[in-house]
Amino acid sequence: FLRFCSGWKRCQIKMGCMPASKVNLFGDAAKVAEHLELNNQELSTIKMSYELIDIDGSGEIDYDELLDFIESKRSPFSDAVIALVDEAGSGVLDFNSYFRIVCLYCYFSEEDILNFCFQTFDKDASGQIDEEEFLDLARTVNNAEPLFPGNFKTALEQFDQNDDGLIDFNEFKQIHKAFPMVFYPAFKMQAMLQKQVLGERWWQLLRERMHEKKMIEEYMAMHDGKRPPVPCPKKFAQCIFPCCFRKATPMLLEKSEGGTVLKKKRKAGQKGR
Repeated sequence: FLRFCSGWKRCQIKMGCMPASKVNLFGDAAKVAEHLELNNQELSTIKMSYELIDIDGSGEIDYDELLDFIESKRSPFSDAVIALVDEAGSGVLDFNSYFRIVCLYCYFSEEDILNFCFQTFDKDASGQIDEEEFLDLARTVNNAEPLFPGNFKTALEQFDQNDDGLIDFNEFKQIHKAFPMVFYPAFKMQAMLQKQVLGERWWQLLRERMHEKKMIEEYMAMHDGKRPPVPCPKKFAQCIFPCCFRKATPMLLEKSEGGTVLKKKRKAGQKGR
């Protein structure tokens, strides 16, 4: 019966018969949305994905429900990822927490994910982990399942360039390049989450857009606030396909009794409804 109700609700939401409820973001979630310049449609899409998981409309989902949604197995690593926003360890996520974990993990670059894996086991923040810690990390990511064939020690010794029995982050990245299957579950988890929420291509374009924004800001800081010249190919494309170059919806953070909430800016003289 529960499976039938779940399928029925998902069909209604996807067909637009049951629109997602109003998006109210507070605190850190609101700041994330403002930083990424998400518009109302994108916010509603993320909220709709949450409501596909929250079948009973309780306003909370647990770890297993989230992982079932993205067709991923639960592991100590997946728990560590979700714990980034579940500081209290309650085991459940409201929409604001879900929004933060989606934006955080989907936005991660390949190096960000590797860095997160590395720092998870670099307990003393020394910038190095020993070989046993690396093996524990690899087993944690893979939920103790077999990793790559061959002798672990031999593989690790191959990348321990200074032969000190410790692995720094550069050596860690080389291991990933040579044995990409070791941390494949960490990247698969991201890909499945991206696929279910806005799509992998959308997140790739977001990273590109934010990188371009950062480059523009750095240029302006070095040139007395002047914007960099637009390359001719892009200027031509903007003239021919103006719809492909969106302008971010202005957002602001307003204070309310419930905390900090994200709202759309109004133009001067425009009255609210």
